[in-house]
Amino acid sequence: MLLKISDNVIKFSILGIAFFLILSSGITNSLIGIGIAVWLLHMISKKDFRLKSTKLNVWLLLFFAISCISILNSIEPQTSVTGVIKLLKYLGIYFLIVENVNDIQFHKKVIIALAAGALVSCLDGIVQYAIGRDVLHAYPLIINVGLKRMTGPLRHCNDFGVYLVTVVGVIWSLALYEFKKREKVLWVLAGLLVTLCIGLTFSRGAALGFCGGMLVMGIIKKDKLILAILVLSILAMPFLIPSGVKEWSKATSSWLESFCNADRIAFYRSSIRMIKDHPIIGVGLNTFMKAYPKYKVRDVDVITADACYAHNNYLQMAGETGLVGLAVFLLAIAMFFMEARGVYRQGASYARHAALGLVCGIVAFLLNGLTESSFYFSKIVVVFWVIMGMAVSLKFIKNDYTD
Repeated sequence: MLLKISDNVIKFSILGIAFFLILSSGITNSLIGIGIAVWLLHMISKKDFRLKSTKLNVWLLLFFAISCISILNSIEPQTSVTGVIKLLKYLGIYFLIVENVNDIQFHKKVIIALAAGALVSCLDGIVQYAIGRDVLHAYPLIINVGLKRMTGPLRHCNDFGVYLVTVVGVIWSLALYEFKKREKVLWVLAGLLVTLCIGLTFSRGAALGFCGGMLVMGIIKKDKLILAILVLSILAMPFLIPSGVKEWSKATSSWLESFCNADRIAFYRSSIRMIKDHPIIGVGLNTFMKAYPKYKVRDVDVITADACYAHNNYLQMAGETGLVGLAVFLLAIAMFFMEARGVYRQGASYARHAALGLVCGIVAFLLNGLTESSFYFSKIVVVFWVIMGMAVSLKFIKNDYTD
């Protein structure tokens, strides 16, 4: 009886995490704490601490170990310990999902909760676009070079873009290739709404992530329509760029500055200086902002603050955990793609198309990470671990491995 209750609590927590991801930090963190705690108690009561075996586990645990080792070289060990605790929480979310999403019906429910949360956040963003502030937190629109940029229930439009492109892949994959008739119409409408809101963030990183994710989907499915739309969109882009953006871009010195902004280029140069100084295990997990003033480039016209993120996941990871930490993380990502490839090849219809969409979401997150430190923003990084966990969990849902 107690085991059944704990199982229901765990499932409720996972559904809540998927829905409330960016809608409420308080609720999401509470559900994460409850879910992980009850899951651990569940294992203790059964006296079974075995995890489902994947090669990915080894690389994730190795990345965690290297993050812990980086404390030895940390400029502020206490801050690095805090970072290790955060990373442990994120890994806990991943394992919570992999270990407890055990049947196809519950997997579908979690995907529906994920899509529902994205739709609510998009509706909040639409209201924000209409009245100037979102409903949930009263966050204002961001105005840049004459553009009204949607932030939804987040403070910044770029963060909202990261979240949406990570979620939209599975919505489009199921809409286009899995669902039929009425369900198909509803999911296509959901995909269109989320895609519209991605556009209204006017985030260049989100646009890169979205195009990259959909390109992967189009290539894998050999979908000529998706590929044609992407090509036509890219060709039409120069004619669709707002006049304010065109005028601004004329004042930039290169295409890289037009895409990244001068301040990001300064961040990147500062990050490279940090990596050169501490190439093996970095300056310590969670201490990039603390170390930044020492490595901040000053031979530029743009003046950056003394406490900044790298605005690039990979440069920040290399800065904090060294090239060793970055290499292990990238190998973990490669192993994730291999696990997902196995699901796509062996799974039945739903498993294949869910895995495809979830992988496209991870691709979008990783590409967006070239211009954002999304892996280090607690409100956003949770979606990465949820999507990854949902993809890997399909490997163990045996009842969907027959057509």
